[in-house]
Parts: sequence; C-alpha cells; structure tokens
Amino acid sequence: MSVETQLNDLADTVMEVPKRMRMFSLSMRSLYAETALSGSSDTAREIIKIRDDTRKDALVYVKGVLPASTMLVRNLKEFFENYEGLCFEDWQEILPGILEDVKGYQQCCVEVVELHKKIMTPLKKRQDEATVLIDELTNLTNELKRKKKRTRRVC
Repeated sequence: MSVETQLNDLADTVMEVPKRMRMFSLSMRSLYAETALSGSSDTAREIIKIRDDTRKDALVYVKGVLPASTMLVRNLKEFFENYEGLCFEDWQEILPGILEDVKGYQQCCVEVVELHKKIMTPLKKRQDEATVLIDELTNLTNELKRKKKRTRRVC
C-alpha cells in the first residue's frame, strides 16, 4: 500500500472521529438523562463513576488528542504534496532537508501514538469494568424476574 493511500486512509479515519464522538456524546447524554440510574446501589455508583470518568477522557481526547492528530495528518499530506511533482535533480538537491523533515514528522507521529495509547489504557480498563457490571446487572435482572414469577405464583 502506498504512503498516499495510507495517508488518505488515516485522514478518512480521523474524519470519522467527529461522528463517533457525536454518537458517544449522545450515549453519555442518555445516561445523564436516565432517571432510573441513581446512586442508591453499589452497581449504580460504579456505573456513574465509569460514565463520569469516560466523559472526562472524551473531553481530553476532543480538546487535546484529536486536534494533534488532525494537524499531523494535515501536515503530512502537505509534506507529501510538496514533493510529488519534483524531478530527480530537484529531489537530489533537497534530500538532506527532506530527511530532516521526515525525522521531525516521525517524532510527531510517535508522540501522537503515545497520546492515543495514554487515553486508550484507562478506556480499555473501564470497558472491562463495564463488562463485569453488565454481567452483574444481567444476573440481577434474572434474579428479579425469578422473584417476580414466584411472587405471582404465591398470589
């Protein structure tokens, strides 16, 4: 796969982020609006904590990581566009400058990847916690359904 294709794929992925953040935002908003979710049980408090912590991470992503990623993709695209039309002699003449630019962009890429890793680590941990809570809620729901059936039989 060519560098241009990879850059276009990366640009497309970055362009999808606002849509995904919008869906995430709507999901979080629905959790805030849900009146049934109160802090009366340990499970509910844990869900609220996961929700709040995830919201904080989303704000960090939107205000820090996403702009850095978008700027990097834009700069890389411009970088490659500058050199597409050059003939061999021009390339040969400016190659040392190109190498310096590449080293700088490489460092920027490493830093953006690290930003993503730092934000993904707590999100993955919270995803695992949420999975456990979902299992607990499923078990609780099944237990309540059984109790409801027993109560109806008694009545």
